[in-house]
Amino acid sequence: MRSNANRHLAIVVGAIALAALVVVNLSSAWRVPQRDPNSPAGVVQRYVAAVFQHRGAAAVALLDGSNGCTAASFNQMYYDQVSRVDLVETSASGDRATVQVRIEHSSGDPFGGTWTEQQFFELVKVGSDWRITGNPWPAWSCPGVVKS
Repeated sequence: MRSNANRHLAIVVGAIALAALVVVNLSSAWRVPQRDPNSPAGVVQRYVAAVFQHRGAAAVALLDGSNGCTAASFNQMYYDQVSRVDLVETSASGDRATVQVRIEHSSGDPFGGTWTEQQFFELVKVGSDWRITGNPWPAWSCPGVVKS
């Protein structure tokens, strides 16, 4: 009788340990890899984070200043609910770089539907820092900025 109780206890403890291991592995799989913050991909990652966190001044600080966006214009922007932003590709040559991302939006569907779009961020070297140039997503709503 005692060996059956020990066996059941061992099975329960083993199941709990296995469940804890699965939770730890899944939670580490969901972590967003942090890019070098001074690389083109890292600058875009910081910019996107600033946009979603409604930190307009931080977003503007990562732009080269050519598009006329201000912290206030970023804080007033509307954009669809975004589920995820993934780095697709980065290419750099000299003082220019392009970072391609895939943005997954929620469709508003009660069953969790999504749609995706590709966006390209153009960057230039300003001194020793990379800055986003042109009209980056979602800056087409800045005053006087036309998204092409």
